[in-house]
Amino acid sequence: MSAIRGHFFGLLFITIRFPLLSFCSMINST
Repeated sequence: MSAIRGHFFGLLFITIRFPLLSFCSMINST
């Protein structure tokens, strides 16, 4: 159960971090 929760939070972290990273790169390119 703990491993599933950790995997879920890891996935959530990646899902939030990816758009944020592309957003930052978009600002830098401007």
